[in-house]
Amino acid sequence: MISGRELIGMPIFSLDRGEEIGEVENLIFDPDQRKVVGFVLEEGGLFRSPEVIPFESIESIGPDAIVLKRSASLEAPSDEIDPKQIKKEGFNLTGRRVISNRGHEIGTVYDLEISESTGGVTGIEVRRGLFQDTAEGKKRIDFEYIEQIGKDAIIVSEAALEALAAQRGGLTKTYENMKESGASTYRSVKESSVESLERVRGRSGTFGATAREKKESWGKNAQERMEEMRERSRSGLDRGKSEASRFWENLRTGFDRFRRKAEDYFNWLHNRFLQRRIDQAIGRRVSRTILDPSDDVILNQGEMITYIAIRRAKEAGVLEILLDSVVKENIFALRRKETQSAAEEIFAKRPPPPAQTDERLQKSA
Repeated sequence: MISGRELIGMPIFSLDRGEEIGEVENLIFDPDQRKVVGFVLEEGGLFRSPEVIPFESIESIGPDAIVLKRSASLEAPSDEIDPKQIKKEGFNLTGRRVISNRGHEIGTVYDLEISESTGGVTGIEVRRGLFQDTAEGKKRIDFEYIEQIGKDAIIVSEAALEALAAQRGGLTKTYENMKESGASTYRSVKESSVESLERVRGRSGTFGATAREKKESWGKNAQERMEEMRERSRSGLDRGKSEASRFWENLRTGFDRFRRKAEDYFNWLHNRFLQRRIDQAIGRRVSRTILDPSDDVILNQGEMITYIAIRRAKEAGVLEILLDSVVKENIFALRRKETQSAAEEIFAKRPPPPAQTDERLQKSA
């Protein structure tokens, strides 16, 4: 697989002449076939207008360049395709909004996953914002979850949300990897310590057996030496257990300290992101009626979000529902509508022009 961003700017070489004929400026994506059907070359050089290379003319796509088949030809854009549209809008999904069929906005398309052999798009990479991308990483949606590709948005099924929730990345993945690495190190140290203790115990038993075999010949002095050896072995075993326990305790304490710091940082990051969403929601209107668990109305549809409404929604546990229901309309469009409504109201109240009298009509005649 190769990403669409890797293809942009990649040089294209002719297999017949071994010459570079241009670089990829854009991709042509066919939503009906769900595949990349061609590449658009940059203007300039040999070409005064954009030229299109069908995907069927591609011999291979490597990590550094694209090679055309022998006798492959370039095609000018068809009459149905505006060259300016190819260059500006393109047939590129990058930047389009991704929305579930239940109305949940997931993010925007950051990149495509493309098969080098067929040009088929197997998935899209979604960007959801700086804070969420840093904390959880960019998310990948398989193409099978996509229900519709439109001019302004891509509609995905509700199952895509469950697949996104199961993905881990960013700081969350780093924290889980560090946690797993720490647990693995702890198990390895514990197993090594147990093996060391077993070896010490085995040697102690060997020493005891040797002493017992020579007890009769050594007599009283041999028995004293044997007891001394046992005492040293027992003391060494106890010391090894004490050091191993102290090491495990220090390792556990250090790991718990790191876990608490990581949790504090993630909580701080989440609260900061939530406060930013609240600040952006204040003064906007809601697209639906917001109820608390007791079915008491917090905000009716179309009402403005206030700090009191935010506090009530937070106490009722429906703050996320309220923030997901914010009408995300451009502020300039809102001001234009308010100005237009005020102008219409002023002209509606304006009295009609006075009618001309018969005398005035006669004079004018």
